Amino acid sequence: CPNLRKFQLKQAATFADRSPCTNHPIQCEFCPENSPAVWKYNLQSHILDNHPTASIERQEKRFKVTEQEQTLMKAVFLMKPRMSRKKKLQFGKLKISEGH
Repeated sequence: CPNLRKFQLKQAATFADRSPCTNHPIQCEFCPENSPAVWKYNLQSHILDNHPTASIERQEKRFKVTEQEQTLMKAVFLMKPRMSRKKKLQFGKLKISEGH
């Protein structure tokens, strides 16, 4: 995949002021064990769409985004991106598949 990026799951799941995003792939408890992981921020929708009889309240702490995380993520979103010219050239433009 040309868009493949490596990241550390434990680090991605841990909230920090300098890295507030905790979106990471997690296993849905209602799906079979060999099913693909679901991103944390999409878990609520996944459960509602694919497991309508499941108790969403019992799973809330797995997908809930704290107010502090929301606030800091908004600040990250509004910041001007800072990427060196070298990095820009290294990554180039991401290719989006026709399925998206």
